Amino acid sequence: MWFKTFVLIRLPVSLLLLLAFGALGFLGVVGAVVALVDAVVALGFLCVVTANLWLLRPGALRQTGFLLAIEWVGAMIWIGYRDISTELNWMLMVNWACVVAVVWVLPNALILYKARSLFTAK
Repeated sequence: MWFKTFVLIRLPVSLLLLLAFGALGFLGVVGAVVALVDAVVALGFLCVVTANLWLLRPGALRQTGFLLAIEWVGAMIWIGYRDISTELNWMLMVNWACVVAVVWVLPNALILYKARSLFTAK
């Protein structure tokens, strides 16, 4: 029961982080069509992974690892969006990358590691 609550609680933050791929079109980094396709694919992957986590399917943990990596990239896009069009401050980006890894990715990974017994065949 607690695991399904965790899956639902992480959904809004995950959605926000993945919408960063659509924001690339507004920043002029990539074309609007490419940004739209990126955002739709990322959100579709989020739907698939969330459904697999909810249904406790065996391959869901591996997919969630990929999703956490994509969310981390999305967080880096949101943090560095001002610097993309100008000069990128690499030290600031490295610092924020570490903060996002510790605040978002690490707790998710630890909770998923704790719940790994739910995904084994009974």
